[in-house]
Amino acid sequence: MRVPESFMNEEQKNAQTQIFYKKYIEHESSRIYTKVEENLLVIVLRGSKKLVYQDFEATISEGQYAFFRKGNYIMNQIISEGRYDSLLIFLSDDFLKKIFELQDFHVCFPTPFYQGEMVSYMKEEVDKICELINRKEFDDIVRLKIMELLVYIQEGDKTGEFSNFMRAILLDRSFKDDIYSKFLQCQDIGELADLMHMSVSTLKRKFQKEFGCSPHLWMNEQKLEKAVVLLDTTDYSITDIGFVCGFSSLSTFMAQFKKKYGVSPGVYRKEKLVNIIAKKG
Repeated sequence: MRVPESFMNEEQKNAQTQIFYKKYIEHESSRIYTKVEENLLVIVLRGSKKLVYQDFEATISEGQYAFFRKGNYIMNQIISEGRYDSLLIFLSDDFLKKIFELQDFHVCFPTPFYQGEMVSYMKEEVDKICELINRKEFDDIVRLKIMELLVYIQEGDKTGEFSNFMRAILLDRSFKDDIYSKFLQCQDIGELADLMHMSVSTLKRKFQKEFGCSPHLWMNEQKLEKAVVLLDTTDYSITDIGFVCGFSSLSTFMAQFKKKYGVSPGVYRKEKLVNIIAKKG
């Protein structure tokens, strides 16, 4: 399992497993960036948190849950007063395949994020899971309870969105779909080739055929286009935007942005604001 090492003890780090769960408590409101390397179900037990994931922004509060497809980063910040408690459940593709029958799913849409409200029977299931975790035993029972919880989520979804979400995670995707889902995880072409399980030369050849340009050029263009959207529509700091868009450092982000647009991200945002004010005047 690709789980943040700070969550695991030495025995867990060396174990071959398809699921990992942990109760997680935060006492201070601070902005945290998390790289999502496994499918992640977050269940809020107390407090509220603001999340930014790809093009989605959401707030999850006590009694709600959010499911993140692996890939990219979550930027999150506690917005409630006092403590924030959550149950984090990391789930491999193989574990999810044991639960869901894909042939009954609807047409797939590329949804990277799913959010929902827990009903009473789901809350009861979560309470049982937390009780078992507190007792630090009964791993097999916890796994069964998590399976039941996932089935409850699917059965409670009347829109078909959760089924589409599971389908997007589990069904084989095209080369282009894989590129779109994985490129923000990578700092360079070598990392992208590793994630795609192919050599750099094979990646470049297939990329040129599918996209008509080099992977390096395309990756930079996608990151910069997203940065422009965030500069135009949010009040995130320049550092936050560079990180969320997948740049390795603030200096790299600023240099790449200025090369493409002729000004720094900060100047771009100020000029945009001046133009908006001028139009209103």
